[in-house]
Amino acid sequence: MPINPNTGQPVALFLFAHQDDECGVYHEIEKSVQQRHYVLCLYLTDGSYGGAAPEVRNRESRRVLMKLGVPNENIYFPGSTLGIQDTRLCFSIPAATAAVAELLGSHPLASLYCPAWEGGHPDHDALHVIVSLIIEQRGIRGNCWQYPLYHGAKMKHPFFRVLSPLAENGSSIAEIIPIRKRLAYLRYCASYPSQIKTWIGLLPFFAWHYLTDGHQYLQPVRLFPNDVRPHAGPLYYEKRGFLTWKEFENATRHLSPTARN
Repeated sequence: MPINPNTGQPVALFLFAHQDDECGVYHEIEKSVQQRHYVLCLYLTDGSYGGAAPEVRNRESRRVLMKLGVPNENIYFPGSTLGIQDTRLCFSIPAATAAVAELLGSHPLASLYCPAWEGGHPDHDALHVIVSLIIEQRGIRGNCWQYPLYHGAKMKHPFFRVLSPLAENGSSIAEIIPIRKRLAYLRYCASYPSQIKTWIGLLPFFAWHYLTDGHQYLQPVRLFPNDVRPHAGPLYYEKRGFLTWKEFENATRHLSPTARN
């Protein structure tokens, strides 16, 4: 069933691969709510990696989003409904794209946000492909943004960078986050107990970013063929054994708007 925002209310669409991916864009979500946009949050995998229960992960993200001001009825989990497994989104792009289109219906988008094309996780990059298809299908011009989460560019395994935009993705918009907001967002980062092992590794880096940098970074979504690696050298998800670049490329190359033009 399509969404039903108030007449004339602009739709700000936030697309996430996993329950907790909102951590990289807390500030933009909260700002969109305060600007009285119809903030719509969709999660396109079930988040079940490592045996996590999708319903538990759904509840965790729902609680955090509601703290940011997103109404409960504006939060959807089509990835769980469709049974799209964590780390396998690149193999279900048509179904996931169709689910997004069904929810949006004919409503125009004021803005769109997704994780960056950065080689950190195959689902994040697959979601970037989905966004490219949505942009093509709906003829969107501008106000489509990607935000960094983590990547391993120029880093030896197991090290990685957090919330650091790749130069390959173009220029960034950097907005300083007020310190009280940064402290609140750090508390939200500790609101995913089902992912405690992941967050033991991530939280120190998030804390360092919030305390020493403190910016929300956004970059325009770029449309390019899916055979263009996010960066030189091994990708972080290759280092972790999730998927090879060749597997990802084979699964997505034929879906790229620019590859078909």
